[in-house]
Amino acid sequence: MSDPAGAVPLRSVTSGRGGALLFLHAFGLTPLTYLRTIDLLALSARVIAPWLRPPGGRWSYARVVDSVIATLDAEEVATATVVGHSYGGAVALSVAAAAPARVSELVLVDAMGLSPGRARMARLGLKPSHLRNYTRLAPARDFVSWVAKHPRDAASTAWWAWGCDLVEAADAVRAAAVPRAVLWAEGDSLLPPALGQDLADALDAPFRSVTAGSPEERLDHDWAYRHPRRFADELASELGTLSPATRSGAGAASG
Repeated sequence: MSDPAGAVPLRSVTSGRGGALLFLHAFGLTPLTYLRTIDLLALSARVIAPWLRPPGGRWSYARVVDSVIATLDAEEVATATVVGHSYGGAVALSVAAAAPARVSELVLVDAMGLSPGRARMARLGLKPSHLRNYTRLAPARDFVSWVAKHPRDAASTAWWAWGCDLVEAADAVRAAAVPRAVLWAEGDSLLPPALGQDLADALDAPFRSVTAGSPEERLDHDWAYRHPRRFADELASELGTLSPATRSGAGAASG
């Protein structure tokens, strides 16, 4: 996995004061899509939200992971709560596997990590309900700009993400006893909750499916930026279950 020679600190949005919270964005997006979410998280933490695109050189997943760790170094962060959404969840899992001592808590949100296979991922990704997410201004802006400027990197990232199988990383995180949890939107049409339960099982971690609070509220794969207040509240609740009193083993929290 490791590619330290190609690691570089990443451009990041930073906001807030307090304990460090590293927030990793979804495929095709940037931290700018999550600005309202970041503002809420920054009320109680120092949020660091990097662009998961190392500048220069060819794209590789190992380089992304090592560059995230280099970003913690550059920000002089010894340990951080690490939260990853979708593709960012896969990166967060690998960061925790590569440097478990740097991760005080790990929360994977509607995360990639255990692929059901590229063919099924393609079918899920091409569902109209998911494609509509990219017609909204912020996601469309980020995605189109990235593909236009870096088509090879975009294709390489997508090919990797749709087929990623991070069983060994999950084993390493479980063995290192990193406090961990898996949080999922009940209505996720891209990565159905059953995939989240499989990921939680691989991690021996608590799994929580978040339900809509009303018929008008629709929580889908994009809820981390579409419903920032709800997401911030649910994340705070999840992190509360991973308090120091429960850190002897995340599996105990799922019992």
